[in-house]
Amino acid sequence: MATPLVSLEARMQRFVATSPRIILGSASSSRRQIMDEVAQKYGFKYSVSTAGIDEKAIRYEEPRQLVLALAHAKRDAILAKMSEQERGGGGDGGSGPFLLTCDQVVVHAGVILEKPESEDECRRFIRGYATMPASTVGSVLVTDVSRGTSVEAVDVSTVHFSPIPDDVVDTLIAEGECMWCAGGLMRDAFYDVGVSLRGACGSAEPVSRLLSVARTALGLMCDVTRPSELMGQGGRGGADAGQTPVTLLGQHYLSHRELGSAHSPGGGSQRVYLQEICTFDAAEVPKQVPRIGREGAVPLASLHWWVDPSARVVVSRLGGRAPRVKVSLSGGGRVCFHAAGTPGVSAAAGGGPDQAGAAQEDYTFTLPNLVLHDPLSSACAVRWKGTMVVEGPGGGLVARLNLSGEGEVSGVLEARVSADAKAVRVGAFRGSLSTSVHVATSGAGLGMEGTVYDAASGAALITTLDLRALGPMRLPRLWSAIHDALLYADPALGAGGKAADALASALTSHLPALSFSALHSRDMGAPGGAAGAGAAAGPGGAAVAGGGGADNGSSSDDEQPPPLQTAGSAGAETRGNLSGPDTRAVPPCYKAERAAGKHLRYQLHCTLAAMPARL
Repeated sequence: MATPLVSLEARMQRFVATSPRIILGSASSSRRQIMDEVAQKYGFKYSVSTAGIDEKAIRYEEPRQLVLALAHAKRDAILAKMSEQERGGGGDGGSGPFLLTCDQVVVHAGVILEKPESEDECRRFIRGYATMPASTVGSVLVTDVSRGTSVEAVDVSTVHFSPIPDDVVDTLIAEGECMWCAGGLMRDAFYDVGVSLRGACGSAEPVSRLLSVARTALGLMCDVTRPSELMGQGGRGGADAGQTPVTLLGQHYLSHRELGSAHSPGGGSQRVYLQEICTFDAAEVPKQVPRIGREGAVPLASLHWWVDPSARVVVSRLGGRAPRVKVSLSGGGRVCFHAAGTPGVSAAAGGGPDQAGAAQEDYTFTLPNLVLHDPLSSACAVRWKGTMVVEGPGGGLVARLNLSGEGEVSGVLEARVSADAKAVRVGAFRGSLSTSVHVATSGAGLGMEGTVYDAASGAALITTLDLRALGPMRLPRLWSAIHDALLYADPALGAGGKAADALASALTSHLPALSFSALHSRDMGAPGGAAGAGAAAGPGGAAVAGGGGADNGSSSDDEQPPPLQTAGSAGAETRGNLSGPDTRAVPPCYKAERAAGKHLRYQLHCTLAAMPARL
C-alpha cells in the first residue's frame, strides 16, 4: 500500500499530465514564490490574476471563517472578470481552468490582529506574545472553474516567544519595520544570521565549524534571492514595502537582535549587534560599538561580508541562448570564532578586529556568480552559477560547492595536514537549492553527515524577476548595489560584440530609479511592472553602482570573483560606461558620484555576544 506522500506525488504527476490551466488568484510575492517552486518541481505553468477587493469590508470574528470568506470573495471577484471562453477548458486540450485563492491573518489571545495603528498598540502586541503564543491562520480554496466545484482547507501555525525586554521593544518600534506587519510580526534576515552564528559556536571541531560556516554562507547567498517576508501579511501583500531597494547615496544601519536565552549557567541571553552599509565611500567600514563593552557583552563570534558588485553582459554569438548578465559579487566574507564562546578554539590563537588581543579562529568564504537570463524581460530568470569556496584556518580545510545554474549543488570537502601537503578528499556535498543540500564526511575522526541547507527553513527563492519592479527584497541595500552595477554595466567588458554593446546600452534606459512607489513594486499588484524606464526617483529614491571590474573576456558564467580583500582596500577606480551625457534615471548627485569613478559597495557585519544575566 502506497504511503500518503507517495500517493500524493503520484496524483500530482497524473494531474500535471492533463496539461491543466492553473490560475493563482493572489498578488502576494510569497505565494508566487511557492507556486514557482512547485511549478518547477512538477513541470507546469500558471498565470496570475488579482481580485482587487476591499478586504476590510469583509469581517468575521472567527479567524477560520474570515480567511475562508476572503478566499471565496477573491474567487468570486476573479470569476466575475472572466469571459465564458476563459471559464471553459484549457483551449489547447488541457484541463481546467483551476483557480487558487488564499488569505491569512495573525491571531493572538483569540483576537485577529491587523497592522498596529500606533506605537502604543504595537507595544501591546509585542509584549503580549510572551504571555500567549501567536498563530497564523491561512486558507486555500481551489476551484475547478469549468465544473463549478471547489475544495478548501485551513492551516494554522503557532509561534512561541520568550519575554521580550522593553528596550528591545523600543528599538523595534524606533526602527519602524514592525509597523508594516499584521500583528507586528516578521521574518528577519539578521536574526537568522545570528541563529546561524550561534549554531556554529556550538561546534567543537574545526570540520564541524567549517560546515557551519558553509551553512551560514549558503543562507546568505539564498537571502540575496529571497523576497522580504512578513508573518501574517499573507494575502495583504506578503512582504514589507519598507524592504524595497531604493536609490541611495549611502546608508549605515546599526541595530541589534535579541536571540533569547543562551542556556548558560549564568542565565544570560545572546544578542547580535549588526551593521549594514551601502555607500559610494570605499573607506567606510563598520564602526566600533561602545555599547558592547558598556553593556557587559562578551563577543563570541562575528561575521563580516563585503560585496563589490560588477555586471558583465554576455550574448551568445551563435544564438540559441538567451542574453544574460553575470553579476559578480566580488569581495568575500569572514567568520571569526572567539575562544570565549567556541569550544576547541585555542587561547594561543591570534587576536582579531572584533576583540583586540583575544584568541580567535578565522574562516573565509566567497560566493558564486548571480546570473540574470534575458534581463530586459519582465520574467528575467535568476540563477546561481559557479563555485562557493569556504576555507578554514591556514587552508587546512576547504569546501568547494559547485552550483550548476539550475539549482543543483555538488562539491567536495578537502583537508591537508600542512601548507605544502597534497589535499585529501574527506567529504562530499550533494543536493539542490529547491530542496536541500547534504554533506557526508569520511576518514579518521570524521564519519559525520548532515544538512547544510534546507529550502524549507526560509522563504522560497526568487526564480524570476522584473528588474524594473524589484519590489521588497530580503537584502534591499545589497540589491541597491546590484541595481547600480546593472545600470552602469560597461559595454567594453561584455562578451558578444555589438549585440552585447546594445544590451548594455538598453539596460541603462530600461532600468528606472528605485523607489517605494507601488508602480515599481513586484508585490503591490502592478500589472506590468514599473511605470517606465525613465521614471523619476521619488524622495529618498536610490540606485546601485557596480560596473564591470577586471575581466579576462571569457563568456563563462563560472568565473570566480577576485581574491578576498579587506573592506575598503580597493581604490575608487573608474567603472561603467561614462562617455557622453548620462541619461540614466537617477538624480544628478548620484551621477556625480559615478562620474568621479565611484560605485556602490555593500557590507554586513554581525557580532554575536553573550549578555550578562538580567537582575
